[in-house]
Amino acid sequence: MHKRLFILAINSLPNWGRRLAILLLLSLSQLPEAHAQLLPARAYTFMASSGTYADLTNVSGFAQDIMQDNNASRPYPIGFPFVFEGNTYTEFVVSSDGWLSLSNFARNPNNPDDNSLMGNVVTPPLLAPFWDDLDVVPGSSAIYATLGTAPNRELVMEWRNWGWPGNSPNSPTSIISFQIHLFEATGVIQYRYRPGSGVPGPASRLSATIGLAGSSSTFLSLSDASAAPTISSTVSTNTINQRPATGQFYTFTPPTPCPPPTGLAATPTSPTTASVSFVPAAGNSNYQVTYSNRAAGPILTTTGTASPILLTGLDPGATYEVTIYSNCTNGALSTTPNPVYLNTPPLPNTTVTWTGAVSTAWNAAGNWSSGTLPSPTTDVTIPAGTRQPVVTGTQVAGALTLQAGATLTLDPAARLTLKGTVLLPATSTVVQGAGSTLSVGGDLTNNGATLTLAPSSTLAFGEGLHAVNGTAPTTLQNLTIGELSVADELVIDAPVSVRRLLKATQNSLVLVGNTGTLRVLAGGQVVRDPDSFINGPVTVEQQLSGPGRSYYAAPVRSATLAQLAAPGFVPVVNADYNTSATPGTVTPFPTVFGYDQSRISTNADGFADFERGFASPTALTETFVPGLGYRLNAPGVATVAVTGPLNFSTIVRGSLTRATLPQSGYHLLGNPYAAALDWSVVATAATTTGLDAAVYVYQPASATTGTYQSYVNGVGGPRYLLPGQAFFVRVSAASTPGSVAFTQAARLLDYYDPANPPAATPETRPLVQLTLAGSTGPADVATAYFQTGATESFDRRFDAYKLPTSGVPFLAFSGAQPLSISGLPALGAADVTLPLDVQGPGPGTYTLTASQRLNLPAGTYLYLRDALTGTTQDLSRQPTYPFTLSTAAVQRFSLLFTRTEILAAAPAALSRQVALYPNPAHGTALLALPAELHRAPLTATLLNPLGQTVRRLELAPTAGPRPVDLRTVAPGLYSLQLATPQGVVTKRLRVE
Repeated sequence: MHKRLFILAINSLPNWGRRLAILLLLSLSQLPEAHAQLLPARAYTFMASSGTYADLTNVSGFAQDIMQDNNASRPYPIGFPFVFEGNTYTEFVVSSDGWLSLSNFARNPNNPDDNSLMGNVVTPPLLAPFWDDLDVVPGSSAIYATLGTAPNRELVMEWRNWGWPGNSPNSPTSIISFQIHLFEATGVIQYRYRPGSGVPGPASRLSATIGLAGSSSTFLSLSDASAAPTISSTVSTNTINQRPATGQFYTFTPPTPCPPPTGLAATPTSPTTASVSFVPAAGNSNYQVTYSNRAAGPILTTTGTASPILLTGLDPGATYEVTIYSNCTNGALSTTPNPVYLNTPPLPNTTVTWTGAVSTAWNAAGNWSSGTLPSPTTDVTIPAGTRQPVVTGTQVAGALTLQAGATLTLDPAARLTLKGTVLLPATSTVVQGAGSTLSVGGDLTNNGATLTLAPSSTLAFGEGLHAVNGTAPTTLQNLTIGELSVADELVIDAPVSVRRLLKATQNSLVLVGNTGTLRVLAGGQVVRDPDSFINGPVTVEQQLSGPGRSYYAAPVRSATLAQLAAPGFVPVVNADYNTSATPGTVTPFPTVFGYDQSRISTNADGFADFERGFASPTALTETFVPGLGYRLNAPGVATVAVTGPLNFSTIVRGSLTRATLPQSGYHLLGNPYAAALDWSVVATAATTTGLDAAVYVYQPASATTGTYQSYVNGVGGPRYLLPGQAFFVRVSAASTPGSVAFTQAARLLDYYDPANPPAATPETRPLVQLTLAGSTGPADVATAYFQTGATESFDRRFDAYKLPTSGVPFLAFSGAQPLSISGLPALGAADVTLPLDVQGPGPGTYTLTASQRLNLPAGTYLYLRDALTGTTQDLSRQPTYPFTLSTAAVQRFSLLFTRTEILAAAPAALSRQVALYPNPAHGTALLALPAELHRAPLTATLLNPLGQTVRRLELAPTAGPRPVDLRTVAPGLYSLQLATPQGVVTKRLRVE
C-alpha cells in the first residue's frame, strides 16, 4: 500500500490498532531492498564437449571498436535480458584481447599481459573464451548477432580469424576463431572454437586464460585448452599455450536456485538477547542472520543450522532490523525475505525524588534523594513543597511525575530532556520561560495541570512513539515532533490546542485519535517537511479584524461555508445578489462572497466596475475550494474556525481568464496552507504561468473602506502571506489563461512572525516611496524604482496596478492604468517625470511625504511639482508637502528626477514685479520684467498641469516686455517658471 494511503486508513483503527499500524508504517518507510538470488560464478557447473563450429552469418552488428590492438568496445545490446549470477544484464562490452564483459564500464587493463580472473583486472562480470594479447590480421572480424525469438533467444559474439599470439617478434604465427553463446531461457554460457592455420609460438608469448569471473569476486578457470580440462575456483590459470580443437565446446550452466527460509520472526528474550525463528528451506541446513541497531548500526552477522538462532550482545532499549538467507552447499545464496524488527526492552530505570533540601536548582545534587543528579535512566518524582525545582541550562532525566500541588519551572532558554513519560496531575503546574524546551521521549498525560508558557516556549517530542492524553485539555505555544530523530509518531488522544506553531519534520507523523482533537488557534501555523504528515481532522481558527471586510482562505479540505458560524459572525449567502440590478438592497444581504471577473461588464467607474466581480455562493453547504479566496463581511472582531484534513499537497488553480475591460482579469485566490506562503517563490516558479508577478492584499480601514497593498519583485508588501489570507492576482493577457501552483517549496519552514519577519535582502536599486495621508484616517503609498530590464510601459515582472478603492486617500502613478508600484529603466542623465494621480475621499488638508528615498545616484535631485501652485519642492531637503484639495480628484502633482538643480523660489517682492499678460492669452503673451532683469538672457519653462515641460524659452536681453510664443500650445491652464539670479518666479497662465 502506498504510504500516504496507508496513513489515511490508520485513523479508523482503535488506539491499540493504530499503534501497531504505526509500527508497521515506520517499518515500511525504512525497508531496505531485499537482495536478489545470488548464484556466484564458482557455483556454475562446467562441461567440455564437442560439436560443430559454424561461422556466424546472420549478423546483427560489427564490433569495429576492437579492430585495433588492446582496445575495448562501446556497449552493445544483448537483445534480451540475460541473467548471470542472479542479476540481469542487457548490454555487453568486448575486447580485442578475447574477453566479453556484462558491465558497461569495462576497459582493457593497462598491461595486456595482465589476464588473471582474480582481482577484477577487468570490470566483472567477465567471460573469457580466449583472453590473451591477440592481433588483427587480414581476414579478422568481430561480429555479433541476436538469434531466435523470445523466450528462447541467443546472443552469439564471434572473433573470426584473429592472430595469436599478439605482438610476436615477426607476426602472429597462428590463427584462431572462437564464439560466446548466451542463452536467454537457461542462462547457459558456452564457448566454441576453431583453430586456423599456423603453429602458435614462441612459447614465451603463449599465455591465454579461459574461464569466467563474477561480480561477487568468484571465478572459474580452466587448467588448459584440452578436451578434458580441470576447473578451479581458487587458482586462475593464465599460461594456456594451445588452441582448443575444432568443434571444442566449453559450457557453463547456472546452479540450481537456493531456496530461502520462510516465516521469519524475532523475539527479544532479555534487554541484550533475542531469538530468531524461521521455517527452514527444503534440503538446506546452513543459514546466515544479519541484524543491526536501526539508530547506531553496524550490520552484524551470525550463522546457524536450525531454527531458532540466538542473538547476543544487543543494545537495551533499541530497535533492530533482522534478515536471514540460506547459504547452499553449491555456494549459492537465497533471496532475503523482508526484514523483521524487534525492540529490546530497556534496562530498568532507577527512581529518585526531589527534596529541595539545598535550593531550587535542579542541577544541585543535594536536592535529590539519591544525592546525585538525574540521568537518562533516572525516573524523577516531584512532590509539593516549599522549594520547587527550577531548570537552568540543559538537563536530562528519564520519566517525570509531578504530584498534586507540585511546580516545575524552566528558566528562559533552559532545556529539559526527558527520555520517558510525563504525568501532570490536577493542581500541578508547569512554567516555561522564553525560549525554553521541554523534550518528552514518551507520552504526556495531563489530568488538569496549569501550564504557564511563554510564547516562544516549546514542547518537543522525539525518539519513538508518543501520545498526548489525559482528562484535561492541553494548550501549548509550540509543539514540535521529529527534530531529534527520524520517523517519530505522536497520537493526539485528548483535546490539544496550539497557539503559535505545530511543526513535524524528518518523516514524522501526527495522528488525531478517536478521543482527541487538534486545534490551531488564531495566529497559529503548521509547518511540515515533505515527508511528514498531520493526519486526521484539524480545526484552524482565523480572526476577522472587523468591522468590515476580511479576505479569507480555508487551510483545510472538505470544510463547508456553514462552519464559519461563530460568535460575532453569521455566514449568509443569497444567490439573488448575483442577478439583482440593485444588489446592495437584497435581503438578506450576503456576508460571504467569492469573486468572478467575468461579471465585470462596464467601464464607467473603476471602483464600481471592480466591485461587480464579487458574487455570493448559492448555499452554505458548499465546500471551500483549496486555493480560492473569499470575502467575509463581519460586523466586528470575530474568530471563525473550520475543521478538516489540512491541505498539504500541491494545489493548482488553473484556467484563470481575463476579459478586455480595464478592471478585468483579477482573481481572488488564497493561501491554501496553515503555513506562511512566500509569494516571491510562487510568482517566479515555473508552475506559475500567464499571471502578473504582483499580489494585492486588502488592508481594512473601517467598516466600509480599505486599501490594497501591493508587492512585486521585492518591492512593497506583504511578501509573506499568512495562513487564512486571501489576495488578488491578475491574468496578464486576455489571450492567455493563467495558472498557479501552490507547492511545498513556497511554504516557510518555520514560524513566520509578522512582527519580526525574515531579514530582507538590502535594497540596492534607486527607489522612492510616496505616502499620501489626510489629517485623519488611513494613508496610501506608491513606489517607483529603477532596474535594468524594466521599461516605461507596464511590465508584468516589475509593475503592480493600483486597485480601485473608495472613501480613502488614493495615490498612484498616472498612466493607461494607474500603478501602485512602477518599475522603470535604470536612471541615466535624462530627466524622468512621473505624473501622480492624487485623490482624496473629499476636500481637506493632505500631505505628500517621500517616506523612502534610497540609492539615488550622486548628483540626482528629486523634486515634487505642484502645477496648481507652481511649487517645486526638493524632497531631499523637505520630504513632506502639505496641500489642500478642494475636489476629490486632481491631476496636479508629478515627481521629477533630474541632474539639474532647480533654484529656490524668488522673493515675493520680485515676483510682484513680474507680469504676464494678457491672461488668458492666445498666440502670444508678454512678459514684463523689472529693470534689473533686462540686462541678461533668461530661461522660462512652460509646464502643463502634470508638471511636464511643454516648452522651454530662451529670452534675449531687451528693454521692453519679452514675447512668449504660444502659437502651438493647446488651450488649458499652465505655469510659466522664470529662472532668475534671485530665484524662480512662477506665474499661472491660461491659454485659449
